[in-house]
Amino acid sequence: MKRDERFERVLGFFRKQQPVTTTELQFASAFQLLVATLRSAQCTDKRVNMITPELFSRYPDAWSMAQAEVDEVLEYVKIVSYPNSKAQHLVAMSRMIVSEYGGEVPSEGKELERLPGVGHKTANVVQAVCFGKPTLAVDTHVFRVSHRL
Repeated sequence: MKRDERFERVLGFFRKQQPVTTTELQFASAFQLLVATLRSAQCTDKRVNMITPELFSRYPDAWSMAQAEVDEVLEYVKIVSYPNSKAQHLVAMSRMIVSEYGGEVPSEGKELERLPGVGHKTANVVQAVCFGKPTLAVDTHVFRVSHRL
C-alpha cells in the first residue's frame, strides 16, 4: 500500500469514528482558536480555558490584540507556561494577521506557520477544527514515535 493510500485509509477511519473535529479549548472564531492553541503549548487546556473568557472579552479579534502592548497581554496570560514569550508571540502574530491578511486567519498551513509562535501542531489544529482540512495535530513525541513505527 502506498503512503497516500495509507493516509487516506487512516483519515477515512477517523472521519467515520469522529466526523466532527473539535477541541476542548474554548473559542468563538478562528483567531480565538489560534490564540488558545498557541497558549496551550506546555500547558493544559483546562488552565488555558480559565483565562479565555477574560482575555477574549478584552481582545476578541486580531485587530484589538494588534493594538495592545506586550505587557498588557502578559497580564492575561501570566498563569500559563512561558507567559513572556507567549505574550510577545500573541501580539506579533496579531499584528501580522492584520497587516498581511486583513485581520483574517489564513487557512493554509504554510501561511499559519509563518505567524510568530505558530508551529506545525498549532497550524494543524486550526486547519482541522476551523477550516475542515484533513490534518492530524500531534505533538513532537507522537510524531517521532509514529515515524519510527
